[in-house]
Parts: sequence; structure tokens; C-alpha cells
Amino acid sequence: MPHILMIPGSLRAASSSRATARALAARLPEGTTHATADPGALPHYDADLTEDPAVSAFIEEVRKADGLVFVTPEYITACPVC
Repeated sequence: MPHILMIPGSLRAASSSRATARALAARLPEGTTHATADPGALPHYDADLTEDPAVSAFIEEVRKADGLVFVTPEYITACPVC
């Protein structure tokens, strides 16, 4: 059974990124499981930080997933990866 990890690009509970992730999850094929990562639980990037429990938990979530869906917000009608 495939498992998909949704990674929303916004921390707000009512964000369009999270709403999009929920809509995508509702349309996954039968038998597919999913989870939504909490990027707000991660610390700010610090190369010296190697043993943070939140980072370890996120890495484990990614490892367990068969697929990742990054849902990035749109800013001023511009796509962040265009």
C-alpha cells in the first residue's frame, strides 16, 4: 500500500497550501495512505545542528514515504520554482 507525505509550504492552518494538500489527499487512489508533515516543527537551518529530535522525526517521515508532494504557495502571481 503506497504512502504519500504531503509537505505544505505554509505554516498557517487555513493556508491555501494546506487546503490544496487536503484536497489532493482526498483524491488519492483507494488503498493509498497519507500524512502531512509539520514544517513548523523544524528548527531554522543550522549546519551545526545534527541531533535535533524534530529533524530526526522529519527525516524518518520522508524515509517511510513512497512519494512526496511539496505544496508551495504562490506569491504575487509568481510560482516559486518557475
